[in-house]
Amino acid sequence: MFLVYSFFILGSYKTFRLDEKYKAFLEHGGSFTEIYNYLQSSLGKHEYRIEMNYIINNIIKRYFIIKEVEMTKGVQVAKQREKYYTKNYVNEDGSIGTIEHGLNEKAGGSGGEAIDLPWLDITAMLILGLRTKAIHEILVREYDIDISESHLRDLIRELHGSRHEIFLDLVLPVIEELLRFDSSISYSKLLEILSISVDAFRNHFGSFPLLKKLLSELGHLDKTRIEQYIQQRNLENYQLAARNKIERISASQWKVWFIEGIGPSSIAKDLELSRTYVSGYISDKVSRLLFGRSGLRYRQIQKRLRRKVAKELMSQSVDPREIYINVFKLTYRDISRVKDFFERLFSTESGRRTLTYDEIIKHYYNRPQNFLV
Repeated sequence: MFLVYSFFILGSYKTFRLDEKYKAFLEHGGSFTEIYNYLQSSLGKHEYRIEMNYIINNIIKRYFIIKEVEMTKGVQVAKQREKYYTKNYVNEDGSIGTIEHGLNEKAGGSGGEAIDLPWLDITAMLILGLRTKAIHEILVREYDIDISESHLRDLIRELHGSRHEIFLDLVLPVIEELLRFDSSISYSKLLEILSISVDAFRNHFGSFPLLKKLLSELGHLDKTRIEQYIQQRNLENYQLAARNKIERISASQWKVWFIEGIGPSSIAKDLELSRTYVSGYISDKVSRLLFGRSGLRYRQIQKRLRRKVAKELMSQSVDPREIYINVFKLTYRDISRVKDFFERLFSTESGRRTLTYDEIIKHYYNRPQNFLV
C-alpha cells in the first residue's frame, strides 16, 4: 500500500533559518548553495543519509504539515495520482494545484523509479533473524529484483525502524509463541530457530531466564512486576535511542557548540543523557572526529577551535570585542576581561601565557584605522 501525501509549508528557506544547526551555519558565512552542493556531492554515501535524516526530522516534520490525501495500491498508481494532485489539489485557500500555489516545480510522479517489494516475505525473513545482506541476496536470486543492498537497508529501516525495534516488534512475539508451544525449549535451540547470536539476544532482550519466566507467566503474573520489567526495558531502549541521537550530530554542529560555549551539561540535558557519558563521548569520539585522535577534553577542543576562529576573523578586521560577544557568546563587562580572555586563548596547552593582548593584536589583527584599544 502506498500513500499520496500533500505537503504544506510554513516557510521555505525560512525554515532552515529557524533550525539551530543551520542558523549557526548560515550566520557564520554558510549559504544554501553550500548545503545543496554538499548533499549533491554525498549522494549514496553515509553522510548523505545522516544529513537528510536530520533535515527530515528537524525541519520537514517540524515545519511542514503532512496530510494523507489518498491511499493507493502499487507504485505506478501512486505516481499517477501524485501527478493528478499536483495539478488538481484544492488548497485550503481555494487555489488549485501545488505548482503555482505550492512548492512543486512541475507535475509530480516522475521521480526515481520505485520498486515493488514483497514486504510480507521480507518481514518473515527479518523475524527469522536474516540480516539485510542475506535478504538482499535472496531478493536478487529468487525474486529477480534489481535493488542495491544500501537502498534495501534504508527501505527496511523506514518501514520497520532500527534493528532493535525489529527485534522488539517482530521477534519478541515469536519467542513468546515458541515458549508457549514448548516451554522446555532450550536457549541454544531458540537461537538456532531464530538465527541470532547470543550477543544479539542479550543486547535486545537481556537475560533469557528472566525473559522466559516473564513470558511463561504472562496472564497471571503480578502486574507490578510486568510493569517494572517493561519500564526497565523501555528505559534501556530510551537510552539506546539517546545514544544513537548523539552519534548523528554532525561535525559542524559540534564546532558551533564548542565555539559558542555550549558545554557538556547543556548538551547532556538536551539529549537527556548523563554529563559523564557526554564528556566521555566528547573525549573519545568528537575529539577523533575533529582532530583525528581521541583524548582531548572539552576545554582543549574548545580552545583550539576558538583560537582558529579568532585568528581567521581578526585577519578579516573583525574587532576582538565583537568576536568575544557575538561569536563566542560571552558577556562583555570591560576591556580587561577581553584582554585576559585572549591571552588565555593564545596560551600554551599547559596554560602558560606567551603573548600579551597587545602582541596578539600586533600579530593577528588586521586593525582598521579607527581601532582604539
